[in-house]
Amino acid sequence: MRCPRCQGLLVRDSFNDVRLEDAQVHAAVRCVNCGFLADQLILARWLSYRQQASVEVAVSEVSHA
Repeated sequence: MRCPRCQGLLVRDSFNDVRLEDAQVHAAVRCVNCGFLADQLILARWLSYRQQASVEVAVSEVSHA
């Protein structure tokens, strides 16, 4: 998997959520180049944003044709 910021290598990682009383460990991915860190929610929102942006570009291209 590639980093959305720098296209570097993403590796599996984990982190503790210190805001919760039981300090749960969460799975995440981290870029070895730039340090980008994302969990499932961040990645889902990022992918949703990318899909929305690509639809907007496609609609823009059709309206200019």
